[in-house]
Amino acid sequence: MGLLSGKRLLITGVLTDASLAFAVAERSIAEGAEVVLTGAGRGLSLTKRTARKLEKQPEVLEFDVTSPEQAKELNIWLEKNWGEVNGALHAIGFAPEACLGEDFMSATWDDVKVAMEISAYSFKTLAEVVAPLMPKGSSIVGLDFDARFAWPAYNWMGVAKAALEAGASMINDVSGLSDNSLLETVIRSKIPVVVMHSRGTPETMQENVHFEDTIREVLIEIKKCLNRAFKAGLSREQVIVDPGIGFGKNVQDNLRILGNLSFFQALGPVMIGLSRKSFLGKVLAQPVEDRLMGTAIAHTMAVMQGAKILRVHDVAAAFQVVGLVSAVENTCAN
Repeated sequence: MGLLSGKRLLITGVLTDASLAFAVAERSIAEGAEVVLTGAGRGLSLTKRTARKLEKQPEVLEFDVTSPEQAKELNIWLEKNWGEVNGALHAIGFAPEACLGEDFMSATWDDVKVAMEISAYSFKTLAEVVAPLMPKGSSIVGLDFDARFAWPAYNWMGVAKAALEAGASMINDVSGLSDNSLLETVIRSKIPVVVMHSRGTPETMQENVHFEDTIREVLIEIKKCLNRAFKAGLSREQVIVDPGIGFGKNVQDNLRILGNLSFFQALGPVMIGLSRKSFLGKVLAQPVEDRLMGTAIAHTMAVMQGAKILRVHDVAAAFQVVGLVSAVENTCAN
């Protein structure tokens, strides 16, 4: 039983098996999800051919994001055959030839508006198709690229994808705002940012893990990151703090943070990622698919210590945790 067992996901943008959307579909199927792919125009036959490379060949439906008729037909199909949609992936992008290359000024508005509609506005179109069918806890995820930089020859496609990215409502930075260009973007955008503690890189962070005093050192290192960001112009109101469970920490470090989470509230609202983490598996001797109960207990401990945001896989279970803790706190406060 995988993490996505019983979930139904709509995935757009699968053209070849080298695409990110294909990798998402492949992993989703491996984790037990039921998947439907979409394609459009001349790419539809390519999507159908690529779909045969998946372990369980999914249904492939036609969905031209510029066609209201096809959007309506897709919504009707999903409602009739699935009833509900638990998640959707937006991996759609296109620009006419005039919008690509080195000459930024040569594209006309007629060309640019095609790029904008298909690459950015289509996120809204996709939402109109799936949102009415989504139960609480569902998500629509957009694939993007780093729009902080101007990419050679990407031209107006870069503008279109930056427009898509502009719909983001929060940035989750696992580097502690060590990237100056990202820090500048956060300051300029004025949207909330999650500042997470970690040591090293994802490749090295679990090597030679050592703390003399876990809580004290993590607090000091987060404060150092925040002070640097505040001096650069970041507003304190933008900050959400994540102590980084599992990032450059061993099992004992993670347990100490979970047991002392309240100390981190002094730095800002606390977000915590505990869902099915490996330290739970080591403590409870459970594989990832059997860590739901341990996750719920850890979430309860976190919320009771003031955590404001939980980053989760199992939304329904986490919702119950928050609801029960809130009910207890509200009752005791009256």
